[in-house]
Parts: sequence; C-alpha cells; structure tokens
Amino acid sequence: MTRSSSRKLAAALIVIGVALLVAGRSSPRPLGHYVAETTIQVIKPASDSPSTSELLRRECSILESTALLDGVISNLNLTTKWAEPNKQPSLSQARHRLSSSLDVILNDASEQVRVRVSGRDKQEAEDIANSLLRVYQEVRRASLRQSKPRDIVILEDQLEEIEPRLKLAIETMERLRKELNLNEFYTPPKPEPTLLDRINDSKEEEESDTGTSSLYSYDPIPKNETPEQAKRRIYLRSRRIADVLSLRKDRAEMRLEVLRARSSTPESAAVQVVQNPEAFPQASVGRGKSSAGWLVAGWGSILTGLIFVLTSRNTRSTAI
Repeated sequence: MTRSSSRKLAAALIVIGVALLVAGRSSPRPLGHYVAETTIQVIKPASDSPSTSELLRRECSILESTALLDGVISNLNLTTKWAEPNKQPSLSQARHRLSSSLDVILNDASEQVRVRVSGRDKQEAEDIANSLLRVYQEVRRASLRQSKPRDIVILEDQLEEIEPRLKLAIETMERLRKELNLNEFYTPPKPEPTLLDRINDSKEEEESDTGTSSLYSYDPIPKNETPEQAKRRIYLRSRRIADVLSLRKDRAEMRLEVLRARSSTPESAAVQVVQNPEAFPQASVGRGKSSAGWLVAGWGSILTGLIFVLTSRNTRSTAI
C-alpha cells in the first residue's frame, strides 16, 4: 500500500469514526427513559427453615408472576394505554412489555429484593412501581392464605389490623407525653395467667367489642377546655386505646402460637418496603446498549486511522 493510499484510508477511518460518535450521541434512548426503584426487606421468621435464598426466590417468583403483571395492567389500564395505533389492544403484548420493563435483583446478604421499573416518563415509572407494590402485597397475601388453616388466617388478619392502630396510639401518646413534660413511660399491660391457661386449653373465645368500642368513639370536648387540658385528654384516651390493643395483640399471638404448633404450620416471612419508588433519568444509570455500540465503533475507527497515520510517517522516516 502506497503512502498516499495509507493517508487516504486513515483520513476515511477518522471521518467514519467521528460520524459514528455523532450518531451514537444522537441515537434515540431505549424504551424506558426513566427508572423507578424500590427496595423490599424480607424479614425471616424465627425458625431456621426455609433458608434466606429460598425466601428471596419465593418473593421474586411473586414479583414476576402473571397474576401480578395482570393486576398492574388492570389497575393502570395499560392494555389501552400501550395499544398501537389502529390496532386492537392486546393483553399479551401489554404483559410482555411490562415484564420487559421490570428488573428484580436479589441480595442474600442484606435479605432484600430490589425492583427497578422502566417507563417512558417519570410519572409512568412511579405509577407502575407503586401499583406493583400494592398488587404484590395482595397476591402475596392470597398465596399465603391458600396454604394455611382458616383459623390461622383469621388471627393473622387480626394482628395485621391491630399493629398499625397500636403503633399510632403509642406514637400519639409518646408525642403528647413529651409536650406535657410527663415522666411516666408507657408499659403494655400483661394478660392475666388465667387467660393464658384458658388459651392453652382452647377454651378462650373472642370477646365482644361492646365493652371497648367506647374507647374509639368521639370524646365530647369539655367547655372552656385549654390546649393543655386537650392534650391531657387525648393522651389519656390514646393510653386506653393502647392498653386494649396491646391485650388483643398478646391474646392473638398466644392463640396463633398454639394453632401453629398443632397444625405444624410454620410462621411466614414478613416483608417491608424500606425504599418507596422514586424515578430518575435512565441516563444516570448508564447508556443504552445501542448507544454504547456506536461509541465503541467510533473510537475504534478513529484509533485505527491514527495508527495508519503514525505507521505511514514511520515508513517515510525509514525511507529517508
């Protein structure tokens, strides 16, 4: 190859490389412009089995299940939103697109499941991620119900209802205690020994709410009540509610322990969302595969052209 042809080839390669770099920068983004990320903490039960890896795989199978995909599609009407122009909406196409936009990552060390959802815009990515979390809880609860005796399911539902109400009552009481400068700290009441004996003998029956419903009813506000008196009244009311709910929770947990032992039903793992969905541009995560391909080809072509230039100069120097 002559020196002139080498220079022409080198110049052509450099021009092609620059064109590829420009094409890579102007190439369209992949389907998902934004990514919404959320993290689910899996809380392992006290028993040693199943293993952490198995628990995480179970949660992953729910997150990738057809039931979950169909629930999200139905909630957000994605079949219609994602339908191609002048074509009949297709559930299978919407299901395939939603599945392609999901990325489920397991972390055995932290016992967490990280879910990433791609969307065309920030709102779509966050809407899908939030709907996915809601449907995930529903599908998970339904799946667990099918494998447990009815009595255990009822008690677990009662605990699920009691715990947030009890937490709210205790938080309200603690906040007002600090505002009122009270030194008394809340201690949950303990059930009487006779109650535990009756539970173990399976003689305990659900009590009527008629005796405690007044705790949740509206408290009449006294005339000329000062802000300090109002705080004190709400504090005492929250304390009464916390006492009642604590006893109900203890009773349900004791009965649940007995029923699980008798039916050999293991305690289920609990899950908690530790990071709410938040969308961010996908460009901050990394460029798309097609864009990266353009860049690699462009720089490769430019480097090859420069090598030809240097080789040509060295050959000329040697000849002289």
